Amino acid sequence: MNLVASPWRVVNFLHIAGWSCPKRSNDISCNLYGIKNAPDLWFYIPLNRRMGIVILLLLNAITQFINQAARLVFYTYESSNSWPGVLWVNIFFATSFACAGAAGAWMSVEAHILRKNNPPGRFGPG
Repeated sequence: MNLVASPWRVVNFLHIAGWSCPKRSNDISCNLYGIKNAPDLWFYIPLNRRMGIVILLLLNAITQFINQAARLVFYTYESSNSWPGVLWVNIFFATSFACAGAAGAWMSVEAHILRKNNPPGRFGPG
């Protein structure tokens, strides 16, 4: 699944960092095309917080790819449950899981803050 979500994460990282098209604004409320007043709640989260969430999501993807590579190397039950396979397989699984959970929790907190500080109906239910 991270293979499908990675392009969105990379594009958001480049947009937030200001490394995408120079004529596209990355100000609050500007979407990936630089168009103001985007209806998506995501574009109203402050840039530094959005960057933190995106970095966690990118770390989730990277550690999941490393975990999959470790599972290719330590593909048998015996090799994945003995040293060093148990370390390689489990550490990157736990790290990937933790990064995804932290990013989701942080996004929920930011969405709650925005919904609390804006009038009802300002952002969609998603």
